[in-house]
Order: sequence, then structure tokens, then C-alpha cells
Amino acid sequence: MLEMGMIPEVQAATAAFMILFTASCTTFQFLILGMLDVSLAAWYLCIGAAGAFVGQTVFGYLLERYNKKSLIIFCLAFVIALSGILMVYTGVLDLKKNGIEGAGGLCDKPVAAHAGHVHQ
Repeated sequence: MLEMGMIPEVQAATAAFMILFTASCTTFQFLILGMLDVSLAAWYLCIGAAGAFVGQTVFGYLLERYNKKSLIIFCLAFVIALSGILMVYTGVLDLKKNGIEGAGGLCDKPVAAHAGHVHQ
């Protein structure tokens, strides 16, 4: 979108809306199919909203005070690096616990569908 000449604020708002729209559609699909624990989803919604509010408030203050847009980039880089490290860590723990045989195929076990049918 930046290549099309769109200003960064509009591009960021458009991207945020599309992410919200996609996540909402997926959530509603899980809800309709009965695959969503509503009480757990409500907790995640509250935690996510509180985190977004705190993050927006803190970063708004930091950007206004220091006028350094690179703070956002460094924070995102840190979160992405940390998540990558934690994914490797949990994968190694899973391999230690279950061994290499713990990673079976998707079709190894029959799974009951939510409409009362059984897929095999």
C-alpha cells in the first residue's frame, strides 16, 4: 500500500482493520461450529483489550516524549524474536517428552465431527 502512495497512517489503519476482520470471521466460524469455549474466549478478549489499551497508552506516551518511531520497530523485533525462541524451546521440550514418534500424521486417529458424524 505504501508503494501505491498511501500515507503510512492510512496504511496502518487499513492493515489493522483487515486483521481484525479476518480474526473476527475465524472466531465466528469456530463459534458456529461449536469449537469455541465461550468463557475462555471472553477471558482472552478481556486480556487482549487490556493489553491493547496499555500498549497504546504507553507507546503513545513514549512516542510523544522521545519522538523516536524506532521504539515500535525495536519492540516488534523483540516480541518476534522472543516468540521464535519460545517456539523452538517448546518444540524441544515436546520432543524430549514424546520423542520423534510423538509427531504423528493428521489422519492417524479418527476425529468426531461436531455434526455427529465420524471421519475416518
